[in-house]
Amino acid sequence: MVLAISMFWWVFQYTDWAWAHAGYVTLMTIPVISLINSRQIVCNVAGMEMDCFPKCTLWYLLFPINRLLPKYVQVPTKAVGLNGDSLMFEEGHVALFVFAVTLFWYLHFACGTITQICNFLDIHCFKIRAKKN
Repeated sequence: MVLAISMFWWVFQYTDWAWAHAGYVTLMTIPVISLINSRQIVCNVAGMEMDCFPKCTLWYLLFPINRLLPKYVQVPTKAVGLNGDSLMFEEGHVALFVFAVTLFWYLHFACGTITQICNFLDIHCFKIRAKKN
């Protein structure tokens, strides 16, 4: 829960983009929150132990890195924040990258879980069952 809340803090604290696009920030966090909840459900049902902290939330550290890295490393940057700060990349592009990675991560988990359940129950969900002669 702390890391899920910290995702919002990192985005709003270190970007101007988030204040202008708060709805997109909420949509951007859906794959991570869904992944955390889905893993918790699977772990509870299967009697497995869950990771001590969800690593998928660490992708949101790219927002502070994007803003702070040009201050400490002298690299030519083209992106500029609303207050004139140099950025490694445009904040909207970082948001799109984080959303794409976390969405793929969630879909990978969901498809893997469904495939394991289908194999265990001998159900063909993602493939066509071969005809038996």
